[in-house]
Amino acid sequence: MTERITRIPFKEELQPFPKRRGLNVLPSHPNYVIRDSYDVPLEKDLEILQASREVFSRMQSYGISVVPHQFVLGGVHKKHHTIFTIADKVEGEDFQNATIPTKEADRFLANICTFLFDTYTNSGNYMSDMVDPPQYVWGNTKRDSQKRIYFVDLDLDPHTIWKKDEFFFDNLLFLYKMLCTFEQNNRNRRLTKARKKLVEFCLWIKSNEDYDHAREVAEFILGGGNPAEIE
Repeated sequence: MTERITRIPFKEELQPFPKRRGLNVLPSHPNYVIRDSYDVPLEKDLEILQASREVFSRMQSYGISVVPHQFVLGGVHKKHHTIFTIADKVEGEDFQNATIPTKEADRFLANICTFLFDTYTNSGNYMSDMVDPPQYVWGNTKRDSQKRIYFVDLDLDPHTIWKKDEFFFDNLLFLYKMLCTFEQNNRNRRLTKARKKLVEFCLWIKSNEDYDHAREVAEFILGGGNPAEIE
């Protein structure tokens, strides 16, 4: 849902959200968090919103839970809009600090790998920081008591909506590091589905991709490279 208005859309003053930088809350609506994004030119605002919606919708279709949200356009200044994102507040812990059932983590990382593979082979868009543990929270919302791994970084900066490029294959390294770190932190419980998907992607790269960096990434992962070397 998107609402277009030409004034600051809140009657109350926004208060900083204590658990995460860049987020705010309204005292009268404690079950929501509010992010104000970069100011964007008026002629680009709906284009950016549409691109973001499409990526988030695709993520959802692959089983990657995106926290429920809506967008509000407000605060016109010098022919720019500020885009506010109002999202359900997730009560829980960041992915790297949470105690997540192995089956849930395995399915989650396998879904990300499938999303990346289909994005690459079909030339789709993706969020540049979607393979980053702090962008995910294991928890529940007020409206949905079932715990999920939620993508919560609903940043509408147009620079975070990417197509495949020379940096794309770094996402596989980050995914490999997330996978290995989870296993190490959970008594070496193997994430079999996620590993299988990642291996299949790397084998596909070796058979179909001539780009040197892509092949280097595939060789590193298939060779059981040290995840501590990934930055």
